[in-house]
Amino acid sequence: LHRILADRSVWLAMSRDKRPIDHHGDLLKGWPEQGALWAAAHGIASRHNGYEALNLTRIPRLMAVDLDDCLGEQGISEQAAEILSIVESYTEITPSRKGLRIYALAPHGTISERRPWGEVYLFTRRAVIATGEAFLCAPLARVSDEQVQMILRFGVALPPQEFSTLQKRGPIEA
Repeated sequence: LHRILADRSVWLAMSRDKRPIDHHGDLLKGWPEQGALWAAAHGIASRHNGYEALNLTRIPRLMAVDLDDCLGEQGISEQAAEILSIVESYTEITPSRKGLRIYALAPHGTISERRPWGEVYLFTRRAVIATGEAFLCAPLARVSDEQVQMILRFGVALPPQEFSTLQKRGPIEA
C-alpha cells in the first residue's frame, strides 16, 4: 500500500494519540483537506514519534475495515477470519498489535460505521494509520456492493434497511 500510494498526496502525519499534526508537531486545526506525499508525512511522523496515515477524503474508493482486538497468542479470532474470508485483500497489523486493518477498493459510497467487532470507513473525514506491517500480503482487492453489505451486516442483528449509508456518487477512478 505504501509503495502504491507513495507518490500521491494522500498522506498525513499523526500524533501518538492519532490526531493530524503539522511539520512542527502541532495539532492541525480543522480537518486537513489536502494530503502530502508519503516521504513528507513519514519525515514529520518520524521527527515527532508519530504515525503516517491515509487521508480517506483523498482516496474516494479505498475502504478500510478495522478489526479490533482480534490478534492474540492463539492467532486470529474466528470472527476476524470470517470477515477476512469475505474480503481477501491486503491486510495490515494495527499499531496496537492487537488488531487488523483490511484495505480494499469499493465501488462507490460513503461509510463511517462502528460495529461490535470494529469499524468500516470509506470516503469519509477520517485518517487511518498505515503501518506497512502486512498480515495478509494480497493484492488490493476490488469488492462488490454485496461484499460491503456482508461486512456491514456481519455480527449485527438489524434488518437490511438499517444499512443505508452507501450512496452512489457515480464512477470514480482509482
